[in-house]
Amino acid sequence: MGTRVLLLRGSWTSLPREGLTALAAPVIATLGNFDGVHLGHQGILAKLREKRDLLGAGTLLLISFYPHPIEVLRPQSPQVRILTPLRQKVELLAAQGINIFSLLHFTPGLARISASEFIQKVLIENLKIDYLFVGPDARVGADRLGTPEFISKEFARRNRHVVLVPFYSENGKKISSGEIRGKVEAGDVHGAAELLGRPYALDGLVVHGDHRGSTIGVPTANLAPSVQVLPALGVYASWAELGTGRYPAVTNVGVRPTFGGCRVVVETHLMHYDKPDFYGERLKVHLVQRLRAEMKFSGIAGLVDQIRLDMESARCVLERDQ
Repeated sequence: MGTRVLLLRGSWTSLPREGLTALAAPVIATLGNFDGVHLGHQGILAKLREKRDLLGAGTLLLISFYPHPIEVLRPQSPQVRILTPLRQKVELLAAQGINIFSLLHFTPGLARISASEFIQKVLIENLKIDYLFVGPDARVGADRLGTPEFISKEFARRNRHVVLVPFYSENGKKISSGEIRGKVEAGDVHGAAELLGRPYALDGLVVHGDHRGSTIGVPTANLAPSVQVLPALGVYASWAELGTGRYPAVTNVGVRPTFGGCRVVVETHLMHYDKPDFYGERLKVHLVQRLRAEMKFSGIAGLVDQIRLDMESARCVLERDQ
């Protein structure tokens, strides 16, 4: 499927005018963080596509916020770690047919707007929404008082429409970004993939590391630090996308205890990759299966022997995954 996504980023009072003029009627929208763009999110976005197909025209719009509202409302809380960085999220939304991604700057002022004012000024006057799809837990406005029932009544008074979408579930349990984060943090990337509809991917620029991999004959690409959720420390069979290529790979997430490390790094060895370097390039690593926990070895020889075994294990896993 896929389309080009227009990203509208800014205050709700000053979104780019050229972007707003691209909102061809009818505007069919949903709102939420959509972290992970998991199977539940994909189910909602499918409903938007179905409505557009039924109407024969329309703009598909997703409304979200930055920074995460929790970081504004509870600034003392730890930074929210996410499943999908912005660039990756835009790509996933494009694959789902979204036309416009409106990323509104969340501020204390926006948090104080009443539900009725948010609906009138933001959703209707600014974003010109005709059909809004919401889940049972949707909330808008100050103190989250705008429930789905309230939103429906406000839209109906303005001759607009709200469609309530039920939770999408896996084995009777609601699919949530929080559950997926938990699986990733536990190293259960296979379980996370079942809820995402694809392998969990780490995404970023390749940066210089300590170059130890090259000295032992196993060069690795190190990912720059990210706000993404990292999986449990260990070694993973993975697919690595670099440039236009896709390579079988082994990814280590850990502190490299054999070398006395203490900082978590993500380093990937791309099998069958023979170019001289990859620094500064964008790397996306799709984690398929955890092979083992991180281990400390008594010497370099033992580490190298284990890496060779990890590469063979990864090949077996990835042959089944193709």
